Amino acid sequence: MIVAGIPVTVARKAVRGFRISVHPPEGEVRVSAPLSMGAEAIGAAVGERLDWIRKHRERFRAAHPAISRSFASGDTVYWLGRPYTLELSQGPGRNGIRETAEGRLEMRAKTGSSSADREAILYEWYRAKLKELLPPLLSKWETALGVSAAEWGLKRMRTRWGSCNPSARRVWLSLELAPKPLSCIEYVVAHELAHLIERSHGKRFKAILDRALPDWRARRALLNGRGSADSI
Repeated sequence: MIVAGIPVTVARKAVRGFRISVHPPEGEVRVSAPLSMGAEAIGAAVGERLDWIRKHRERFRAAHPAISRSFASGDTVYWLGRPYTLELSQGPGRNGIRETAEGRLEMRAKTGSSSADREAILYEWYRAKLKELLPPLLSKWETALGVSAAEWGLKRMRTRWGSCNPSARRVWLSLELAPKPLSCIEYVVAHELAHLIERSHGKRFKAILDRALPDWRARRALLNGRGSADSI
């Protein structure tokens, strides 16, 4: 559903109340509505809360520094919460990124590359770096939680940091985590692996995280810019 130009994900459930929430990092709007509530009524209810929705979408976007979309020399990109100044070099040869000095990254791109081409180069570098970083973290938290993931992978997910399929014991982590601090990435790893024990986000799930990672709420707040916003 689109309301005033804003995409809204609607889930109809066997509930009495109507609930709107806004989620980082992109400000995704989700609605939980009773089964009996029609599309017109849902749209009207969302419309009544547009000011609240826009305020929190802007708050989340401000809390998550955007990666430069031009990827030109002098632009700032982030890795593990640290800013890096980009140095763009264009010419023949292989595309890639290397660290040239403290706080600086050199991006090699073919002559005439577009911003989309250079974005792809950055995310391939992110993928390679996360593939080095994540196996020890996954192993650590598999041991801590007493679980074992059958497989894990990386993909771009703009509206969530990770996902877990408990039946297949498969964990996905978002490439959008790459710019975030390591403590936040570790929280997401622990969070998704904890779903191999408990599927829901209820009291049992929170108790698991409380025991394994006592400061998980602080890490979540840092990751999300103080978490999601909810309207009843």
